[in-house]
Amino acid sequence: MEQPGIFIRNLAVTFTSRDPSIPGGRAVRNVSIAIEPGKVHALVGESGSGKSVTARTVLGIVGADARVEIQGSIDFRGRNLLELSDDELRSIRGKEIAMIFQEPSRYLNPSITIGVQIGEVLEAHFGLSRRASLERVGEMLSAVELPSRVARRYPHELSGGMKQRAMIAMALVCNPSFVLADEPTTSLDVTVQKQILELLARLQADSRMGMLFISHDLAVVQSIADHVSVMYAGRIVESAPRDELFANPLHPYTRQLLLSVPRSERRGLPLTVIPGRAPDAQNIPEGCAFHPRCRYAVDVCRREMPAELVYGPSHSASCHMIGKLNGDSE
Repeated sequence: MEQPGIFIRNLAVTFTSRDPSIPGGRAVRNVSIAIEPGKVHALVGESGSGKSVTARTVLGIVGADARVEIQGSIDFRGRNLLELSDDELRSIRGKEIAMIFQEPSRYLNPSITIGVQIGEVLEAHFGLSRRASLERVGEMLSAVELPSRVARRYPHELSGGMKQRAMIAMALVCNPSFVLADEPTTSLDVTVQKQILELLARLQADSRMGMLFISHDLAVVQSIADHVSVMYAGRIVESAPRDELFANPLHPYTRQLLLSVPRSERRGLPLTVIPGRAPDAQNIPEGCAFHPRCRYAVDVCRREMPAELVYGPSHSASCHMIGKLNGDSE
């Protein structure tokens, strides 16, 4: 029987500084995502768009350094994860839903060997002895194509690619149903990045786990995702199956992102640069948040936030001007 998915509905996350003189920031604004079993749902957008906050909220690991207000629901196996106690979340985190963090050097303990760190996850969730957990660790290291001797190594003794593989092993050692991969190849060179992506794709296909894959790199997303949601200023502005999104992008922001990626069919043409910069969570413009950077913006874009409209099977977008953009190839 196939596992149920994770359904994020109308998620809103607002941070409030402990200093009352500093305004709060709306990091995530009414985001809805369905992460289906056995599928890869990619969440893309520039840095600061709210992608990582969305993933961390699923696991209940957001808000340690600030007050946080969370609204909406995250449904998993008939329960709203936002309503669970810390102990209930802890029983799910790492066992049923796991996370692969970017920059593994920040998350691996430098004073503990890799084998012990991976084994601690098994000990916490299944009560295995150290000896029994190390046997499973060896199997997992082999699965991520690392030699067994890595279990006795410390993080500083490993290359960047090896540390990322160790982080993947730690996330998958309990055979979770879902994994949240937060830009897992950002700090790696192109060759190692390709190896890690191929590894993730193989492991995901073998285990039929669902995955939320977070990235700002559309070229990477095209190689791994089944469905893509584009995020800007805390809000999803377009969502579609991968092939549909790349063949028929509707939102001006999605179009600009695609034109900024080197592609063989545009050989010899200059890459597009999106003018300006994405707003921070404390200063999101009224109306459509993208309007200060959009060449098509008109008065209504500055006044009213566009509604999400459906334009085809599983393809939705939020833009006042979509009907007037048809046929415009930039």
